[in-house]
Amino acid sequence: MKVKCRAKVNLMLKVIEKLNNGYHNLQMLNMRIDLCDYIYIEKSSEFKVTFKNEEIDPSFIYKVINRLRECYNIKNKYDIVIEKHIPVGSGLGGASMNAATIVDEILQLEGIEDIVLNKINNFKDLGADIAYGFYDSLAIVEGLGEKIYIIEKENIPSLVLVNPNILIKTKDVFEKNNVYTKKLSHNEIINSDDIYINDLEKAAFLVDNSLNILKQNLTKYGKVIMSGTGSSFLVHTDKIEQIKKEYPNYLVLKVN
Repeated sequence: MKVKCRAKVNLMLKVIEKLNNGYHNLQMLNMRIDLCDYIYIEKSSEFKVTFKNEEIDPSFIYKVINRLRECYNIKNKYDIVIEKHIPVGSGLGGASMNAATIVDEILQLEGIEDIVLNKINNFKDLGADIAYGFYDSLAIVEGLGEKIYIIEKENIPSLVLVNPNILIKTKDVFEKNNVYTKKLSHNEIINSDDIYINDLEKAAFLVDNSLNILKQNLTKYGKVIMSGTGSSFLVHTDKIEQIKKEYPNYLVLKVN
């Protein structure tokens, strides 16, 4: 079985507060995009995870698989090959989207049906983006990533994704963050044209100031926001050919 695993972007990311357990209360506006990994799954004599074209530590995926086997009493074993096209450490949720896709596909192969809320509860502690990986729609995502509200929003601008091939670790960004802002109402998010902001940008720039330089240069094309904890940016523009010409070695693609 070969399945697509689509990346996600954060059109908005607000950090509301840091909790006593070290996690963060967030409010995000998430969207899936056409940039995707490909995942191959087939029955095997053992569970095995390999990455086809990247050297990536598979321990996170094994954690997800072990939880899957525990929660659903799965006895069959599978050989899983992940062909990466979503850059690692790019703020595009590649690992979490991979995890959710693998869960869904193995449950399908096992003939097991479960509601999304149960899947979220089973895996939410393993990664904040996994819950959203069970959805394919534009959504407001809140809390620790486990509260998902599917919405329709018609006034999303033309966006170009720019990824400079820089790996940013989520943990490093959150450790440097000291920006906290108030939640917006869902009506504000749906109806406003002025919600596109990422509270983690300042912290990410402390981790790697070249991201700050890149953002400032991209602003000549339009408003720019970072996705996730970086290193990808979303530029509010339709001037994709100009950006490709200026950054021929970067991943540049239109996302809507």
